Amino acid sequence: FPEIDGVISNYGTDADAAVRAFQAAGRELVPIATLEANALACGFDELKAANPKYELATISSRNWLGRIAARKAIAGAEGIANDEPSLYQLPLFEDTVNGLAPQCDETLAPDQYLSNQLTADDLTTYGTTTQ
Repeated sequence: FPEIDGVISNYGTDADAAVRAFQAAGRELVPIATLEANALACGFDELKAANPKYELATISSRNWLGRIAARKAIAGAEGIANDEPSLYQLPLFEDTVNGLAPQCDETLAPDQYLSNQLTADDLTTYGTTTQ
């Protein structure tokens, strides 16, 4: 397509592939809205310098919500109190237009979700996701 004004993707690593496709085609990057991905965050500053129109807005992968749902379900089934909230505000995770900087951890895998609220020890215990 001769004119692309932005990219909306439902998966951060797909958006990272779109970045690479733009680069391979010698095209300037455009704003991207997607799910978070460590690779997108880690590459943003370098890419932004050469692509002034490039902005990034991501949402959390929200995989951490499954843990909350499981705890609430188990507590309900066992008759145990669970005072965790049932409703959550889910704002953008990263938003370069409004000063919410990309969150990068170069020691983790490109497709790591930093919003998952897992520590490095958790990742080591339950599955290594380092590069």
